[in-house]
Amino acid sequence: ISLRLYEAADVSTRGSFYDGIGALRDVGQNHMLQMLALLTMEKPEGTDAQSVRAARVKALTSLRMHGTDLKLRGQYEGYVETQGVAQGTTTETYFRIGTHIDSDTWSNVCVSLESGKALHTSLAEAVITFRPIDTCMCESHEEPNSHKNVLRIVFSPEQMITLSMWIKKPGYASVLEERELVLSQNSSEEFRSPEAYERVLYDCIIGDQTRFVSGQEVEAAWQFITPILHAFPMTPLHTYKKGSVGPEIT
Repeated sequence: ISLRLYEAADVSTRGSFYDGIGALRDVGQNHMLQMLALLTMEKPEGTDAQSVRAARVKALTSLRMHGTDLKLRGQYEGYVETQGVAQGTTTETYFRIGTHIDSDTWSNVCVSLESGKALHTSLAEAVITFRPIDTCMCESHEEPNSHKNVLRIVFSPEQMITLSMWIKKPGYASVLEERELVLSQNSSEEFRSPEAYERVLYDCIIGDQTRFVSGQEVEAAWQFITPILHAFPMTPLHTYKKGSVGPEIT
């Protein structure tokens, strides 16, 4: 599972605020962990707010960091020249961390969380890569286990779900090709979805707390993030260019 939250914009005028926060605190412990909890939670006992929130808490408390899990952080060129940013600061504007979920459903599944500012694009998505089968009844010169189906859920800038699958090419030969199934939210007014703040304001009016984070969720998120924050000062800070895909690590 890969969660990506890219921002093409830089820190802009938020330097004095951002320099004391960093990317991981800014979006990692809230937005990204909330997305991960929704994706990986077990089936709630009911559809009421209490049941859904309890399922999200269980998902967050199941996160585990291993000693070999990736911890990567970066800072875009020119960040230290931003108004309000301290000279010589080591605040990260980019991070990528790896983790695992301690549950039967997600056993041995690697999870990656990646976010950064001043990147090549603005994008929020979840990518689920399925394990390849051990054997393939096809004529292929590719490496074994190279045919992986991929489910991609795009939240922004558009709402879209794609499923990339390996299927047999039409014809007599047993050869596979990759094809993509796309489900895209229609942009017409008839199919218009409420904006994020429209929906939460509506939920406030009707008293529905399902989409709101509980105190237990906040505590679980910080319990996971805090050890990473403590380890960050010992983690090398890589520099990357504005408009790039992030730090280039060799």
